[in-house]
Amino acid sequence: MNICIIGGLGFIGTHLYKRLCKDNHKVDIVDLQREQPNHLHADSSYTYCDIKDHNKVKKLKLSEYDIVYLFASLMRSGDCMNYPDKACDTNITGVSNVLTSLRGSKTRLVFSSTVHVYCDPTMLGSYVDETTVINNNTNIHLYPASKIIGETLIRSHNMLYDTNYTIFRFGIVYGPQGHMDMVLHNFINKSLNGEAITIQGDGSATRNFVYVDDIINGNVSIITKLEESKNQTINLCGDENVSVKQLANLISDNIKYTERRAGDHIEPLISNKKAEKLLSWKPKINFKEGIERSFEWIKKR
Repeated sequence: MNICIIGGLGFIGTHLYKRLCKDNHKVDIVDLQREQPNHLHADSSYTYCDIKDHNKVKKLKLSEYDIVYLFASLMRSGDCMNYPDKACDTNITGVSNVLTSLRGSKTRLVFSSTVHVYCDPTMLGSYVDETTVINNNTNIHLYPASKIIGETLIRSHNMLYDTNYTIFRFGIVYGPQGHMDMVLHNFINKSLNGEAITIQGDGSATRNFVYVDDIINGNVSIITKLEESKNQTINLCGDENVSVKQLANLISDNIKYTERRAGDHIEPLISNKKAEKLLSWKPKINFKEGIERSFEWIKKR
């Protein structure tokens, strides 16, 4: 297949690029690095493009691809809080520009969203799946709020212009080449350096983690399941939630507690049964094995 990865030099995009090339697909990358990447295959192209720029997105000719994966976004909560305008421009205007370029085409847009869209305080401790109604009136962080808007734009374009899509709601993705300030990687790095792990609050806040290899398997699975995944929203997440305190105890005995961070939450229990039904996907890397692999990667950095 002829595939484009927008955000193909990022954490997940890099892993997906390697996998798709290994599977003999033609893959092009779009990202914000001005220099030509040195790991491109001979039949791949790289284009520098800021998706906030409508005219530049138009020149990408995305409608000529079979599949476009859209990973480009401002992801980290701190970045979104510090740069709200940039977050909205990338996560909302950027999505709109990509959708506009796909009008009238049969290209499949694969959009990376987040399970944090379920972090409505009224859902805490409940069991949620893709049929759960997302309440837009609740107080949630800008990042999941921007993803809710992105999802809405995608469904609206499907209704108005018959563009086709798959929306994946990811758990917290971890593993090699991941961001070092992500809580799991941060805890491991501190442990390896002999430093205390700092927990903000009492550690009861929970997260749903999923190893990067499992996320890649889910993204690749739609290639053979295009009809099953057409115009579907699908959770790609772990089988269980883990509290920050549980995570810290798995990594180290040297733990200290500080004041609770605003916005920390107990996530609802999130179903991944739809992914199993439509894509025959389940996470294969259990949490303990994922931590062990992450330890080995960080040791070698």
